[in-house]
Amino acid sequence: SMKDLFSVDVGISAVFMPVPSSDKQFMVYSPYNGALQTVSTVVGPSTQIEMGGYQSQYNPQYYPKGFDLGIIPVVFPQASIGNLLGTRLTIRALPKIKTGDLGYISLFGLGLQHSISEDFAKVLPLDFGVGFAFQNLNLGDIVSANSYTVCGIVSKRVWKINFYSLLGFDYSKMKFNYSTTYYDPLLGRNNTTTAIFESEGKNGFKLGVGGSAETRFARFNAGMTFLPKFCFNLSMGVGAGISKLF
Repeated sequence: SMKDLFSVDVGISAVFMPVPSSDKQFMVYSPYNGALQTVSTVVGPSTQIEMGGYQSQYNPQYYPKGFDLGIIPVVFPQASIGNLLGTRLTIRALPKIKTGDLGYISLFGLGLQHSISEDFAKVLPLDFGVGFAFQNLNLGDIVSANSYTVCGIVSKRVWKINFYSLLGFDYSKMKFNYSTTYYDPLLGRNNTTTAIFESEGKNGFKLGVGGSAETRFARFNAGMTFLPKFCFNLSMGVGAGISKLF
């Protein structure tokens, strides 16, 4: 808790991110006849699309299918430590985990939160704070997504529940890297073509609300953001802290 002089928490957090339609398809030139085609990204439709100019002696016949994901759920462990000078550090990490056709999924994130209210000797009716967060998510060697957030936070504690709202700015970018190996009968060998492109997320002002419930050794949090994109998160953790030195 930010009310403790010093505390350590460990727990699990889950984020559910809807996939925008703009991230589900991209344009690529067929390696066989150079035709420009619209194909699925890894999160796009699972429809099989034949490569332009395909003939029976060529291999493969189709572009890789997407997984038709409407929401990307990510569950990861996190730990936080504070509250030196009213500041708290949170670390999120998920080592490489095999996920079938994708290869692996991995995540790393950092968050820093400072309570401005702690800088005032006078007790304020509301708690004010600022925060910064960075997160990197990788889906195999195909997708790498980075996001950055800066925000201001206003909160009010009622009994054991801390209600909060936040306003800030969100910036994210996804990088796609697709490699296709095919047999070229004219050359008599395999060739590999790579399509690399970047797509910015739905960036802009961030608006969200949430609440956290605390006991002495446990914490539960639920929140959602409405802008610039809708997503919601759940987390729970256990920890301990001290409220004073003596």
